[in-house]
Amino acid sequence: MEREDLKEFGKHILNIGVAIIVFSIIQPLTKGEFNPYVVIFSVLAYIIVVMVGMFFIRKGGKKNDND
Repeated sequence: MEREDLKEFGKHILNIGVAIIVFSIIQPLTKGEFNPYVVIFSVLAYIIVVMVGMFFIRKGGKKNDND
């Protein structure tokens, strides 16, 4: 993959992280269906997804002369 492609892929993964927060934390709070176990799982999933997204963004931003 090209460097720019990796950066864009990382941005898409970060968007998935935002969707996790919206659909698993904010939406149940507004509906009154709060479940602390779902929130804990969602926060852990969000952290993992953000870390993976940031990895791809950093990997795409590095200049390698050995390509």
